[in-house]
This record gives sequence, structure tokens and C-alpha cells, in this order.
Amino acid sequence: MNAKTNKTMNQKPTPSNLVASYVLAAQSASTRRSYAQDVRHFKANAKIPATPETVAEYLAKFAEVLSLPPCSTA
Repeated sequence: MNAKTNKTMNQKPTPSNLVASYVLAAQSASTRRSYAQDVRHFKANAKIPATPETVAEYLAKFAEVLSLPPCSTA
């Protein structure tokens, strides 16, 4: 085995187009937009990479503002 073959074998495979399409279809466009907005908000208010303490502080600080109303089970 030469150096070029060894290098190729050690590279991580990239997902195929089919796999990528399944991953994309697993979430709606609105869900992906919401996640992106959540990440932008976190980055604007916390340091990356975040420690568990940073995440806890972020959640405590914005718990009232970002929480959803309780679901009605009636």
C-alpha cells in the first residue's frame, strides 16, 4: 500500500446525495429555520464552545422569555 492509498483510506467518507436528501427531508423547512434562529440567539448571548455551566446560565437567563406556553390536555 502506498502513501496515497493510505491517505485515501483514512479520510472520512462523505454522505451520499441520497443520504443527504433523507437527512434534509427528516425536518421541515420551518424546523430548520427555527433551529438556525435558536443557534444565532445562543451565539449572540453565550460563548462558543460552551461549557455545561454556560448552557445552564443561558437557559436560566432566557427561560421566561423563550419558553413555550404549557400545552392544554383538556
